[in-house]
Amino acid sequence: MRQSFQASPWENSVFLFLDSPRVREYYASIRPSLSIPFAGGSAEGAFAKPPPDSLDELPQWLEDLYAEAVQEHDYTLLNAALHLLCSRGGNFEPVRDYAVEVLRLFWELFAPDKEPQQFDRFVRRFSRFSYRMLHLGGLADVDPPVTTTLIRKAEFGLRPSTLLRAWARLRG
Repeated sequence: MRQSFQASPWENSVFLFLDSPRVREYYASIRPSLSIPFAGGSAEGAFAKPPPDSLDELPQWLEDLYAEAVQEHDYTLLNAALHLLCSRGGNFEPVRDYAVEVLRLFWELFAPDKEPQQFDRFVRRFSRFSYRMLHLGGLADVDPPVTTTLIRKAEFGLRPSTLLRAWARLRG
């Protein structure tokens, strides 16, 4: 599993991305809101490059957003998050629960020493990633509206966005 999660989601065997008029319609409807920083916070999480006009260019834009948000060329974190979002349904769940599940699957990568401080750091990192990459990239919804304090404390809910639910499927 780890091997297939290292490659880009658009180049691995884990996901199938659909192209349909419905998916294009969803993308067109959310495009104006992509990568806009949260109200009352800093623009720290904002992505400098505007979202693409077409769905065909969205994967490359998301890869660029991932590289800027996470500063890694290994896509394990993104793939794990997408896998969870695709398999958990449409209800909001605590972002901390998603982080714990990612750690359960890939502890050796994200918390190899199994120290409590590593766990806490990863939960905060995953919370920032969830907002900056998944939410600002249009792949996840958050609740309540996020502030820097909620991100730092990992105290918000996460669910797959309408776009992600229409666009991505797990293979097999």
